[in-house]
Parts: sequence; structure tokens; C-alpha cells
Amino acid sequence: MKTVGRILFEARKRKGIKLKIVAEATKIRPRFLKAIETNDFAKLPSSLAAHGFIKNYADFLGVPPKFALAVFRRDFASDEKGKIVPRGLVKPLDSPKFFTSPRVGLYLVTVVFIVGILFYLLFQYSSLIRGPFLEVDSPEKQAEVLTDPVGVAGRTEPDATVKVNGGLINVFPDGHFYTTVSLRIGKNLIVIEAANKMGKIKRVVREVFQELPTPS
Repeated sequence: MKTVGRILFEARKRKGIKLKIVAEATKIRPRFLKAIETNDFAKLPSSLAAHGFIKNYADFLGVPPKFALAVFRRDFASDEKGKIVPRGLVKPLDSPKFFTSPRVGLYLVTVVFIVGILFYLLFQYSSLIRGPFLEVDSPEKQAEVLTDPVGVAGRTEPDATVKVNGGLINVFPDGHFYTTVSLRIGKNLIVIEAANKMGKIKRVVREVFQELPTPS
């Protein structure tokens, strides 16, 4: 499972761009860019700065910022001191006491269990009659781009399988997915399909226009 740092590092290497060029274009110091690529977020000024740096860095590389931030939030969070740490190390500030007695606790557990079973059965039934949820963040509708390849990102149900132009791609545990598609000059059709375990398919088609580069 790739981290946000690894995703941005590979995108930069794929484009052959040096950190110095990124720093000049984004106004982010090279040491902060290096910290992001190595997931060493303790070296960043703050959690707010980390979000801003990742958004700008991803946008510069052509990686959808919403996708990059979603991967970052999946793996990291702020502790009670405001420092960025792996999400598994974040502890709640308080442990609220929900149960005032064993009898009340047993009753609430039983109710939650029954409600959970009902929602699960309802979800399974709905999956039989509809395709899985599918949202495509990038590319946008009728997009015109100069870069190649173009990033394809979105989210679906965690247990769904996703194909882009017929090729199976990886889906993250939270349902997000990301891949790249090579383009040809002119009109390109990108077909994104999500299928659930029952074989129901949801399809989104994006038209992307690859423009000829402007002579320098």
C-alpha cells in the first residue's frame, strides 16, 4: 500500500523533475519536500502547513490533490500536541464512560448488535439491485490537458473491483483508487468501471482532449 510520500516521489521521478525545480515552482523549501516524500512529517511546521504543502505539491505534479490528501489522512493524524504522527499512535483525549451499570451496558450492546445486523442485511440487499458507488475526481468532464499520461482518481466501495479502459487496478482499503492513462493527440475516452461481488457494474466515461504542445 503506497503512502502519499511514495506516490508524490514516484510521480516526480516519472516526470524527471528535480526537487530544486519543484521548490522554485511551489515556493516550498526543498527540505520540506524531501520530508513529504519520506513521510517524515515531524519536520514540517504544522499540520495545517502539511496539508497545504501536499495539496500544492500534488497539484504541481498532476496528482489529484483530493486523492493525495485522502491518502495522507488515511495514514497520519495530529496528536493532542498538534504533531503529525502515524494514525495508529493517536490516542483519544478522554475515554467516556457510556455504561452506568452492567445491565445498561448489555442492553446497549444488544441494541447496537441488532441494528448493525439490520443495516448489514439492508446493504447486502441493496447491492443486489444496484451497482456499486463510483465517484471519479480526475480527470474532469471534457478535460483538456497538455500532460501525458493523465491521472485517473476516484473512490468506490472498498470491496469493489475497478477497471480503467479494461485494465484492473488496485483499490485502497478506504475505497480510493489511482492510476495513470497514456493519451494520444486529440479526443480520448477513458472508461472507469466498478463492479461489486454480485457482478453489478457502475460505469463512468470521461472524454479527455490531448492538445498539441505549444511551440516554445
